[in-house]
Amino acid sequence: MSRLALAFACLVAFVLIPGVAGSAPARSQTSYTDRTGEAGRAPDIQTIAVANDREGATAIDIRLANRTGPLPAGEYLLVYLDADGNSASGAGSGLDFLVEALGAAPVAELRIYRWDLARREFTFDPSFAPAYGRDWGYSSSGSLYRFSFKRAVFNLAPTFRFVVAAESTGTGTNFDTDWAPDGAAPPGTETFSYRLDTQPPVVRAVASSGKRGKTAKLSYRVTDDSGVTQEKIRILRGSRVLATVSTTPGPATPGKSYFVNWKVPKSLKKGALRFCVTSTDEAGFASKASCATLKIT
Repeated sequence: MSRLALAFACLVAFVLIPGVAGSAPARSQTSYTDRTGEAGRAPDIQTIAVANDREGATAIDIRLANRTGPLPAGEYLLVYLDADGNSASGAGSGLDFLVEALGAAPVAELRIYRWDLARREFTFDPSFAPAYGRDWGYSSSGSLYRFSFKRAVFNLAPTFRFVVAAESTGTGTNFDTDWAPDGAAPPGTETFSYRLDTQPPVVRAVASSGKRGKTAKLSYRVTDDSGVTQEKIRILRGSRVLATVSTTPGPATPGKSYFVNWKVPKSLKKGALRFCVTSTDEAGFASKASCATLKIT
């Protein structure tokens, strides 16, 4: 058992199969960095990336600077979650859950603790067991170690906080620990924060114009809670699609206008066309189509 969890209740362990709970589809991702070189003999946390998709699946990817492959016995990765965003409801700064991966190549053990307010300690909750492999899991590939779970497993608030720790045990008090963020080391209260992408983008096409044989600018506005979207623009005459233009992922800033270029064919008849814009964010949420007039002269 991790020295960081040793003071807590005894747990039941589960043998994990790498890759359960799915690998990440299109996701809205936020990255965090941690200082390297200060972990001693412990796994050295280099970066953390948190992402979620529209199905409610969330992944916390931990990249280590000094480890590849499954962790050996005696080494641990731990993720503490403030699931409800309430700093007064859990351990320390409000941490409600502790998820612990115990290294034991070629497989690992995963343990989930819940903060018991009455007992003032983390205790094992067997209700998580039936959902293993379907709603939560752990896997590793190279120097990347992933904790994955559906949002409903921990009933995550739209914005949740978390702490990551890595430990290598020895004998007696001889062990090293790397905390991310560094200020989370007890009795510290520093945490990372992640905002779930839970809403589709909102896009509005803006009436535009163009000349035959020239390049028209088709304007639109788009916003999204993740701040990054990708658009698909269809140019239509009636219900017939004349052309389709797609963008690469880019910023979606409230109040800012965006446009795509479309080379208007010389042979195109003058008159009013339509163009319709749909927007998709990195989590896979898609907006409703918004259409506007495109006047060709």
